[in-house]
Amino acid sequence: MDADLEKRFEKAVLDAYCDAVNKCGIRETRLLVMIEEYGAVRTVKKILANNQFVYRAIALSECGCHGCSMEHVVLRPEFEPLFTEQERMAARTRINGKE
Repeated sequence: MDADLEKRFEKAVLDAYCDAVNKCGIRETRLLVMIEEYGAVRTVKKILANNQFVYRAIALSECGCHGCSMEHVVLRPEFEPLFTEQERMAARTRINGKE
């Protein structure tokens, strides 16, 4: 994978996390620990595959900050090469609140 693209993705996920904290007060320190341990791409892939943190996406949507979710970052066109279509579909499903 493209290391520069992965770094930009990690920054985008962390920026979205900070927006969620600032706008909605939603914190998830376990997410930060996982990013520190595995990196953002691997962490998000694990989360999407294991259906973790779904409540966070729901809470962000209810707060009106759904754009602050990692799922929205996954679906940004510039990050498409980092994820499979199945992973992107999982992100779409979570955004739509079907999981």
